[in-house]
Amino acid sequence: MFTENTSNNTINEQTTKQNQELRLISLKDVVARTALSKSTIYQLIKDNAFPKSINITTRRVAWVAHEIDSWLSERINARY
Repeated sequence: MFTENTSNNTINEQTTKQNQELRLISLKDVVARTALSKSTIYQLIKDNAFPKSINITTRRVAWVAHEIDSWLSERINARY
């Protein structure tokens, strides 16, 4: 019984990790998470200092949520 629960927990953790890796967020969400303006975000992308967006369609882009979160974590950790 313990082995089955452990196995299920491992599967749930893997699924959660995959969902985090695949979660896409909009520019509006990126602005809200980072407290940066759109123009600052695009300038940082141009300077290779911010995660790049993914083209979803010809008129829509999104960012990988965990890449934005990692970028924020790096900034927070740089304080120390």
